[in-house]
Amino acid sequence: MTLIIRLITAAICVAAVLPVVYAQVLEEIIVTAQKREQSLQDVSVSITAFSSADIKRFGFQSQSDVAAQVPNMLYQDNGAIPFYRIRGQGLTTFADTNEGPVAFYVDDVYFGSTATHRLQLFDLERVEVLRGPQGTLYGRNTTAGLVNFITAKPTDEMEGYLEVGGGAFAHRIVEGAMSGPLAKGARGRVSFKYNEDDGWQDNDAPVGGDDFAVTDIITGRAQLEFDLGNSATLWIKADYQNDTSTAQIYGYQGLYDPVTLDPCSVDRILANECVNALSFPTPTPDPERGFTERERLANDIRFWDINAKLSWKLNNQLELVSITAYQNYKRIYHEDFDATHVGGIFGNTTGIYTLDGDQFSQELQLHGTYGNRATWVTGFFYYEDEKRADSTLPEFFGTDLDTIAIVETKSWAVFGHVEFDLTDSLRLIGGVRYTDDEKTEDVILLLGPDGSFSAEDSELTGKAGIDWHVSENTLIYGSYATGFKASDFSNLLLFGDTDAAAPVAPETLWTVEGGLKTTFWNGRARFNGAVFYTEAQDKQGTVFATAGGFPVTRFLNYGDADVLGADMDLTVDLTERLHARLGLGWLDSELSSDSTIEIGPASTSFPVDGGELPGAPSFSINGIVSYLIPTPHYGNFTLQTEFTYYDDQYFDVGNNPYNRQDAYGLVNLRLLWESEDRRWYGQAFTENVGDKKYTSFSFTGAGFDARNIIWGKPRWWGIKLGRRFGAL
Repeated sequence: MTLIIRLITAAICVAAVLPVVYAQVLEEIIVTAQKREQSLQDVSVSITAFSSADIKRFGFQSQSDVAAQVPNMLYQDNGAIPFYRIRGQGLTTFADTNEGPVAFYVDDVYFGSTATHRLQLFDLERVEVLRGPQGTLYGRNTTAGLVNFITAKPTDEMEGYLEVGGGAFAHRIVEGAMSGPLAKGARGRVSFKYNEDDGWQDNDAPVGGDDFAVTDIITGRAQLEFDLGNSATLWIKADYQNDTSTAQIYGYQGLYDPVTLDPCSVDRILANECVNALSFPTPTPDPERGFTERERLANDIRFWDINAKLSWKLNNQLELVSITAYQNYKRIYHEDFDATHVGGIFGNTTGIYTLDGDQFSQELQLHGTYGNRATWVTGFFYYEDEKRADSTLPEFFGTDLDTIAIVETKSWAVFGHVEFDLTDSLRLIGGVRYTDDEKTEDVILLLGPDGSFSAEDSELTGKAGIDWHVSENTLIYGSYATGFKASDFSNLLLFGDTDAAAPVAPETLWTVEGGLKTTFWNGRARFNGAVFYTEAQDKQGTVFATAGGFPVTRFLNYGDADVLGADMDLTVDLTERLHARLGLGWLDSELSSDSTIEIGPASTSFPVDGGELPGAPSFSINGIVSYLIPTPHYGNFTLQTEFTYYDDQYFDVGNNPYNRQDAYGLVNLRLLWESEDRRWYGQAFTENVGDKKYTSFSFTGAGFDARNIIWGKPRWWGIKLGRRFGAL
């Protein structure tokens, strides 16, 4: 944290004293957040965007890397499910069947399963992160915000690249793409990525496998684009990913005094002074070491999809767009949740979770203009998916406990969005969406009766706003928007409690926001900021409880939430060579609820009421500082540091003090190089330079005597070398 503060202070001081000595201005960022190409500075939405060059420079490999450089966006991982939160709004769940309030899109196609939110990033044109409810322009209704990954498209000229790299823990990575014309009016692009390492975690148990937290991924993409006459274009894309990675061994800290076996204080637990009285007495506070009797803890996903987009210009004012998509995915995840190689009184404490699902979506958009004053979009969206999830505890107390849930979703929506210029400087914005969701669930229990449940929800949501272009370089805006997340089910290890699978109520939300976007200092600095207030009702999430004497998780409506906050991005060229980018997030959240969560020895209860949202640190910082060093014969070198800082945060809705991460910061260092002709490029890097030990997620089950820990990634170093081909 000290280093981060020094970097920020130095950048501000330099900016304050440096004269304007050159004519360079910041590169304009073009986004499609409102379904048409616009400058980032003209869009009255809180957005953080990254170009293809940014993605390479920051070393982004997965969606979690993006979250680290977005104000008020947070990534957490409970091992089974990745959690993404925007402005404090997110989903805490352990079930693959639940949809999250942070929506993920790739080329405007919605990804409905959290299992697919671990896909690799490669060959991208741009990433856009939108904060706040989004529904009047995007296919699926969402309350928190969305991330849209836009892939690099086929080109009219031959071009491509190839990268190879390696590093810590025997990391091997190869990535490449080739694009160009195939025939008159036809273009193609193929790209791939291979990402593998030997794992950053060792097993200290005398039995079981050796390497855990292993990456083993191969993924590819193929695209075709055709000109259909002079007015229409057809684009077809297919993706495939085969991920046979190995999960982490959970770290754990006991909750009992090693002598008296009385419950420990929180400070003693976090200081590793306490033990697990039921099974294994030694805490494992080292992220790179653990205990399991398992040869491998699978963390696999096989994914493929095919998409088609037809864009047809009907005339000078109207364009019809059709987006059709199908996905198929299979996932398996194993956890050894007692983090030990001995059975204890619970017997075999391995959880096996499988998911087999597919989804289909169809979206139609009609884009138009009305004179020089108005632009509008109206559309129809249809979505359906089917997920079969199986959660099993084999040989638990000598008995296999198994829950099979088959969840089907059918949803359709109509939406419209219009922007109307009242004057040359004032613009009104309005949008409306009607959504109809229908979900069914069939539950099959090994112990207990089977059950069937259904939920049907319909909701009208919308947005109203006003833009004021104070000057050519400054935009002030205000907006009011609503969002809605449909009913969902609890279906993870029901332990014979069929009624627990009944649907929970929809989650609704409204947000009022005011923002400022301005470019100043002769075009060398750009500031985008927003303040907001949000009220969410019937928040959905997982809490801990007991059922029939067993610890369980239950998905339910745990309460309401009020959030006051701000997020801002500052980008500045301090000199011709010194560049800085800074993001700040501030949140003040409060929950109101009658619910409690049960954890720890003797099922200690914690009230939800009065607490803060999980994964909502009061303060967060992210940024990058880079310094260009040109040479006359050896190309350009760049020294770069990236940093993130998060204030204290909780991992559950009851603000359980056992499951709290103190404030921490992470710093990365890079040396980048590009040849004079820009054909060759490379980098050497170290991430998490200080080898900070931090918790990505932790949980303590009701009645259990241990705190389970999913660790953040330790120090990581590597090198990459790349070559560009064809047109630049």
